[in-house]
Amino acid sequence: MKLKKWFRSARAPKVYFWGAAGTLTGKPQSPTWTYTADNGIHDVGINALGDFMVAAQSISIPHKVFFFDRVGDLKWSFELDKSGHVVSISSNGDTVAVGTQEPTTAYLLDTGYSSLAPVGGVTTPINKLEMLTPYLMLVGLIAVLSAFYVVRRRKD
Repeated sequence: MKLKKWFRSARAPKVYFWGAAGTLTGKPQSPTWTYTADNGIHDVGINALGDFMVAAQSISIPHKVFFFDRVGDLKWSFELDKSGHVVSISSNGDTVAVGTQEPTTAYLLDTGYSSLAPVGGVTTPINKLEMLTPYLMLVGLIAVLSAFYVVRRRKD
């Protein structure tokens, strides 16, 4: 959160990334990689696993959004109609949302990339029998009622 505030206030011309930042201590730390934009990065976002990062350029023209992977490779950039104000990236990195300065334009972009690992929770196998049990019970109930009805009709 402090990183985003720094980018917003300073409008730095660089994007900085620190790999395994949760384990870093002390100051200053050298970034894993940097990307120098033409001018003024206004906001950055990173997905939940740290695989992808998005940055919005605010000052120079043309205004752009940049999309990076975890090693700093620029995967693509997209030109905006106005200065990028705020960016957000989905937890798996497959979607980016961008809002521009007033008058506001909103962009929703498919990145073309996605984290392979699931984000959050525990992956469990599907128990097919458990899923089918209610339907099998309904079929069994219908069969029993039908047999009961047929036997009763034959007695009469």
